[in-house]
Amino acid sequence: MVALSLPVLGYGLLNVLRPRTTMAWQIRATSRRNQQDPRRMVGESFQRWFGVDPDALPDAPLLRRVRLLGLAEVAFGVTLAVILFYLPW
Repeated sequence: MVALSLPVLGYGLLNVLRPRTTMAWQIRATSRRNQQDPRRMVGESFQRWFGVDPDALPDAPLLRRVRLLGLAEVAFGVTLAVILFYLPW
């Protein structure tokens, strides 16, 4: 059951180590969706919240915010792994 926390840990580590790559993935995935797709709406909301300009290169404050998000994801993944490890099944 601990394996359930691996995607969160993996993506969190990617956000910490390679924030430019994860932002490029997010921008590319959002731009591929049509206007009425809820995934596009969520992606554009994320971009507004983080201050992402899809046409510009990521700047230092944006990369710092993405790294902080990654640290939160890693902390959540570790907490989830510990809880799942100690739950009696």
